[in-house]
Amino acid sequence: KKVIRLFKYMRDIKQTFTVKSILLNTLLANQVYPYDQTADYINLPTAFKLIINRLNDYLQANPFLPNIVNPKMTSESFTRNWTQEQYSNFRDKIKTLTEKTNLAYIEEDQQKSIKKWKEVFSYKFPDIVRSSKLDTTNENYTCKEEFIEDKVNSISIDYNLRISCTVKGQNGIRDMLLQLVPVLYDKKKLVFKIE
Repeated sequence: KKVIRLFKYMRDIKQTFTVKSILLNTLLANQVYPYDQTADYINLPTAFKLIINRLNDYLQANPFLPNIVNPKMTSESFTRNWTQEQYSNFRDKIKTLTEKTNLAYIEEDQQKSIKKWKEVFSYKFPDIVRSSKLDTTNENYTCKEEFIEDKVNSISIDYNLRISCTVKGQNGIRDMLLQLVPVLYDKKKLVFKIE
């Protein structure tokens, strides 16, 4: 899930390639193999590097737009609205991002590594900030983020839809689309709209 979120972050922040979420999810999930070992996914950088390299290998082996189908309903093609031009651009961008990922991953100097990871994800990607509060507290942190796949087993969408999210402004600050907000602080009101 975290690797998928990072790919969507790259897509939405960098805006150098276009791919629908369901298609991207399927492409990435296809890179996880039944014989993989736990060590292949020991941490997020390792998992990200493994999956982007496998995705790149798949894309480079397929110069022409492949037919990627819905694994639950093979009569549905997820690539039906993706053009060869969009696919070729995606293929080229993933190749470049794979090369940058590999360099960032092997960099031993932390500051140089962060700089290289920013080349992968964008200059907006945060630096590592170590909180002194985390070092001194015994509080247990509980993730409160919820995901639709944890709540619903199967979803069938018969229509095209678009979900947008607006961050409500406070104290004279105007409302902004979530994708334009570089840092989302806590206690902000989010308004979702489905078209």
